[in-house]
Amino acid sequence: MEKLKILVPIWVKPDSKNQIIFLYENLFEEFKKNVELEIIWFVYTFEKNSGLPKKECEKIIQIQDYSNAVKVLEQTTPDIVFATPSFNLIDYAFLLASKNKNIPVVSGTGQEFVSNWTNSILKLMLYSFNMSDQKLSKKKLPRLRFIIKKGLFLIQTQRELNIKKIEILKEFFDLYKNYKAKITLLFNSKYSTDLCWVSGKLNYDTLIKSGYRKNQIVISGNPIYDKIFKNKIKTKKTVSGKIRILFAPHPLYEHGYWPKKKQDETIKKIIKELDSNKSEFEIIVKIHPTSSIKKFYSDIINEINPRIQIFQEGSIEDFFDKTDVIVTYDHSSVNVFGFLSNIPSVVCNFYGDETNKKYSQYNYTNKCSTISDLNSKITSIVERGINKEKYDYFIRDLFFKDDGLASKRIVDAVLKLIKNRF
Repeated sequence: MEKLKILVPIWVKPDSKNQIIFLYENLFEEFKKNVELEIIWFVYTFEKNSGLPKKECEKIIQIQDYSNAVKVLEQTTPDIVFATPSFNLIDYAFLLASKNKNIPVVSGTGQEFVSNWTNSILKLMLYSFNMSDQKLSKKKLPRLRFIIKKGLFLIQTQRELNIKKIEILKEFFDLYKNYKAKITLLFNSKYSTDLCWVSGKLNYDTLIKSGYRKNQIVISGNPIYDKIFKNKIKTKKTVSGKIRILFAPHPLYEHGYWPKKKQDETIKKIIKELDSNKSEFEIIVKIHPTSSIKKFYSDIINEINPRIQIFQEGSIEDFFDKTDVIVTYDHSSVNVFGFLSNIPSVVCNFYGDETNKKYSQYNYTNKCSTISDLNSKITSIVERGINKEKYDYFIRDLFFKDDGLASKRIVDAVLKLIKNRF
């Protein structure tokens, strides 16, 4: 095979500093070692974007110009489609259309711990719009209308495939029934793809139990972390000897999970406590590169200590070489990146919010329930460092291997799939 055309439905702009974009960048870099690659981004943000930058081998199309997935495939003629194995309205539309057109579909599940329908359906609705999008333009579709737009995209795809109205209605009743029963999204074989890569043993075992066939799955590791594993960060102590704290506030308000007051109060409480020990701590703040609204954070932090630096540009790992400990108030990929880079983290859970049991099982973060304990907990955690036994357990179940070759394993499996298919 000399050429390969891949279509990727995506809920963010392709130039976003987003984990899913980093994942695809790593995969595409590996693909280019084997084939001449053409990438088609199908962007489904709630507002049509103009002047999106693209690379030489990329084409960008947008949902506002198409009524259904069948038309997209007929006009773009991809060799393969990437999609999530879930009832994400857009991805499911492409799964149905691709099967009809005999186009193989590849999906993946990372190390993330998938919760129930309640959490996942909220994420599906929020993927294509968040509070930070309000900065972009005054001419935007209301949120509800965009959810309807995505629903119609799926229905029109089903109609284009001559699926009977009764079957279309049944699909949505199934969605509601599964939602009420709290069935896990990613592990429903109904939405299985031709090939699904999984990051580790845990997700592999779950897919098998859910009805996936072994030949549908490749256990690979997670491509997002390939560069982390290949370039292990080695932190160097500062001359001052102070503990360097990276505070990474998660945009829970911007994503619709927390009220703004709760997020503001949490940030203020943490910064005040850390700043009270400035003789022993150095603090920098790294907010989310796309979702966070910087003014929200700077208004709070500058009032406490205007000398604390706040960064938004760049990836979180860009700051690891000057970090001894990470502080967050929600479990996220930041904690995972830190753990894999030999940097411990503290998660401030001041409200007794229920956390995913899987995080507790692997115990790769340290919980702080009371603000008065935060500073002493940071000091003791930095002294202990990362537990090697926990690290090995974590890798086995969730990442397969820490050799930085996850992208290669996935690409090899995809090329083999296409070769055998055609």
